Amino acid sequence: MRKFISALILIILLPGGLLPQDTTSSIPTKNSTKALLLSLVLPGAGQLYNGEYIKAGAFVTAVSAFAYETFYENNQASKLLDKRELYSEGSSEYLKLKEQFDNHIYKRNQYVWLWVGATLWAGLDAYIEAELFNFDAHLEMKESGLTLYLSFPLTGEYTSPGAR
Repeated sequence: MRKFISALILIILLPGGLLPQDTTSSIPTKNSTKALLLSLVLPGAGQLYNGEYIKAGAFVTAVSAFAYETFYENNQASKLLDKRELYSEGSSEYLKLKEQFDNHIYKRNQYVWLWVGATLWAGLDAYIEAELFNFDAHLEMKESGLTLYLSFPLTGEYTSPGAR
Protein backbone atom coordinates (compact mmCIF):
# COMPACT_ATOMS: atom_id res chain seq x y z
CA MET A 1 0.00 0.00 0.00
CA ARG A 2 2.87 2.39 0.80
CA LYS A 3 4.40 1.78 -2.62
CA PHE A 4 1.06 2.57 -4.27
CA ILE A 5 0.67 5.83 -2.34
CA SER A 6 4.29 6.79 -3.05
CA ALA A 7 3.79 6.11 -6.76
CA LEU A 8 0.57 8.14 -6.79
CA ILE A 9 2.25 11.10 -5.12
CA LEU A 10 5.19 10.87 -7.52
CA ILE A 11 2.87 10.85 -10.55
CA ILE A 12 0.95 13.85 -9.22
CA LEU A 13 4.10 15.85 -8.56
CA LEU A 14 5.72 15.14 -11.93
CA PRO A 15 5.83 18.16 -14.24
CA GLY A 16 2.88 18.06 -16.60
CA GLY A 17 0.64 16.12 -14.26
CA LEU A 18 -1.45 13.15 -15.28
CA LEU A 19 -2.90 14.41 -18.53
CA PRO A 20 -0.83 15.46 -21.53
CA GLN A 21 -0.91 19.16 -22.15
CA ASP A 22 -0.76 20.98 -25.47
CA THR A 23 2.83 22.20 -25.68
CA THR A 24 2.30 24.10 -28.94
CA SER A 25 0.40 26.93 -27.27
CA SER A 26 2.30 29.87 -25.81
CA ILE A 27 -0.47 30.50 -23.29
CA PRO A 28 0.52 29.56 -19.75
CA THR A 29 -1.92 26.98 -18.38
CA LYS A 30 -2.50 24.99 -15.24
CA ASN A 31 -3.46 21.32 -15.21
CA SER A 32 -6.81 21.22 -13.42
CA THR A 33 -6.61 17.47 -12.75
CA LYS A 34 -3.23 17.90 -11.09
CA ALA A 35 -4.56 20.79 -8.98
CA LEU A 36 -7.59 18.72 -7.93
CA LEU A 37 -5.57 15.66 -6.96
CA LEU A 38 -2.95 17.70 -5.13
CA SER A 39 -5.64 19.37 -3.07
CA LEU A 40 -7.48 16.14 -2.32
CA VAL A 41 -4.27 14.42 -1.16
CA LEU A 42 -3.03 17.43 0.79
CA PRO A 43 -5.57 20.25 1.12
CA GLY A 44 -3.96 23.54 0.14
CA ALA A 45 -1.40 21.95 -2.21
CA GLY A 46 -3.61 22.58 -5.24
CA GLN A 47 -3.93 26.21 -4.21
CA LEU A 48 -0.12 26.45 -3.93
CA TYR A 49 0.16 24.94 -7.41
CA ASN A 50 -2.23 27.62 -8.71
CA GLY A 51 -0.34 30.42 -6.92
CA GLU A 52 -3.16 31.10 -4.43
CA TYR A 53 -1.00 31.28 -1.31
CA ILE A 54 -3.50 32.90 1.06
CA LYS A 55 -6.19 30.37 0.12
CA ALA A 56 -3.67 27.57 0.62
CA GLY A 57 -2.97 28.79 4.14
CA ALA A 58 -6.67 29.09 4.87
CA PHE A 59 -7.42 25.54 3.69
CA VAL A 60 -4.44 24.08 5.56
CA THR A 61 -5.52 25.87 8.73
CA ALA A 62 -9.18 24.82 8.44
CA VAL A 63 -8.49 21.19 7.58
CA SER A 64 -5.84 20.92 10.30
CA ALA A 65 -8.20 22.38 12.89
CA PHE A 66 -11.00 19.99 11.91
CA ALA A 67 -8.61 17.01 11.98
CA TYR A 68 -7.27 18.03 15.40
CA GLU A 69 -10.77 18.43 16.83
CA THR A 70 -11.83 15.08 15.38
CA PHE A 71 -8.98 13.25 17.07
CA TYR A 72 -9.40 15.25 20.30
CA GLU A 73 -13.10 14.40 20.61
CA ASN A 74 -12.42 10.75 19.77
CA ASN A 75 -9.72 10.61 22.46
CA GLN A 76 -12.06 12.16 25.04
CA ALA A 77 -14.77 9.64 24.14
CA SER A 78 -12.29 6.76 24.51
CA LYS A 79 -11.30 7.95 27.97
CA LEU A 80 -14.93 8.15 29.06
CA LEU A 81 -15.59 4.68 27.66
CA ASP A 82 -12.81 3.28 29.85
CA LYS A 83 -14.17 5.12 32.92
CA ARG A 84 -17.70 3.98 32.22
CA GLU A 85 -16.71 0.33 32.52
CA LEU A 86 -15.95 0.89 36.23
CA TYR A 87 -19.62 1.52 37.08
CA SER A 88 -22.70 -0.64 36.89
CA GLU A 89 -24.99 0.06 33.97
CA GLY A 90 -27.88 1.60 35.91
CA SER A 91 -25.92 3.87 38.27
CA SER A 92 -26.10 7.65 38.07
CA GLU A 93 -22.33 7.90 37.42
CA TYR A 94 -22.65 5.48 34.49
CA LEU A 95 -25.52 7.49 32.98
CA LYS A 96 -23.61 10.76 33.43
CA LEU A 97 -20.52 9.30 31.72
CA LYS A 98 -22.70 7.83 28.95
CA GLU A 99 -24.20 11.27 28.26
CA GLN A 100 -20.74 12.84 28.10
CA PHE A 101 -19.52 10.00 25.88
CA ASP A 102 -22.44 10.49 23.48
CA ASN A 103 -21.74 14.23 23.37
CA HIS A 104 -18.08 13.67 22.42
CA ILE A 105 -19.07 11.14 19.74
CA TYR A 106 -21.60 13.62 18.32
CA LYS A 107 -18.96 16.38 18.19
CA ARG A 108 -16.41 14.00 16.66
CA ASN A 109 -18.84 13.10 13.89
CA GLN A 110 -19.54 16.77 13.18
CA TYR A 111 -15.81 17.49 12.87
CA VAL A 112 -15.33 14.50 10.57
CA TRP A 113 -17.96 15.94 8.21
CA LEU A 114 -16.38 19.39 8.39
CA TRP A 115 -12.97 17.84 7.68
CA VAL A 116 -14.29 15.96 4.65
CA GLY A 117 -16.24 19.00 3.44
CA ALA A 118 -13.26 21.32 3.71
CA THR A 119 -11.07 18.81 1.85
CA LEU A 120 -13.61 18.47 -0.97
CA TRP A 121 -14.03 22.25 -1.09
CA ALA A 122 -10.26 22.66 -1.38
CA GLY A 123 -10.18 20.19 -4.27
CA LEU A 124 -13.07 21.86 -6.08
CA ASP A 125 -11.56 25.30 -5.55
CA ALA A 126 -8.17 24.18 -6.90
CA TYR A 127 -9.81 22.60 -9.94
CA ILE A 128 -11.85 25.72 -10.76
CA GLU A 129 -8.91 28.07 -10.22
CA ALA A 130 -6.77 25.96 -12.57
CA GLU A 131 -9.52 25.95 -15.21
CA LEU A 132 -9.90 29.73 -14.95
CA PHE A 133 -6.15 30.40 -14.85
CA ASN A 134 -6.20 32.49 -18.06
CA PHE A 135 -9.59 34.04 -17.46
CA ASP A 136 -9.33 37.79 -17.57
CA ALA A 137 -12.01 40.03 -16.13
CA HIS A 138 -11.80 43.70 -15.33
CA LEU A 139 -14.12 46.65 -14.97
CA GLU A 140 -13.63 50.03 -16.58
CA MET A 141 -15.39 53.15 -15.41
CA LYS A 142 -16.36 55.54 -18.19
CA GLU A 143 -18.70 58.51 -18.35
CA SER A 144 -21.31 56.26 -19.99
CA GLY A 145 -21.14 53.81 -17.08
CA LEU A 146 -19.36 50.64 -16.05
CA THR A 147 -18.04 48.24 -18.66
CA LEU A 148 -17.11 44.67 -17.86
CA TYR A 149 -14.51 43.00 -20.06
CA LEU A 150 -14.25 39.24 -20.00
CA SER A 151 -11.84 37.17 -22.03
CA PHE A 152 -11.01 33.50 -22.01
CA PRO A 153 -8.74 32.07 -24.69
CA LEU A 154 -10.71 29.18 -26.17
CA THR A 155 -8.88 29.04 -29.50
CA GLY A 156 -5.38 29.07 -28.09
CA GLU A 157 -4.81 32.70 -29.05
CA TYR A 158 -4.49 35.08 -26.16
CA THR A 159 -5.23 38.79 -26.39
CA SER A 160 -3.89 40.88 -23.57
CA PRO A 161 -6.28 43.42 -22.01
CA GLY A 162 -4.16 46.33 -23.31
CA ALA A 163 -4.41 45.13 -26.93
CA ARG A 164 -8.14 45.88 -27.26
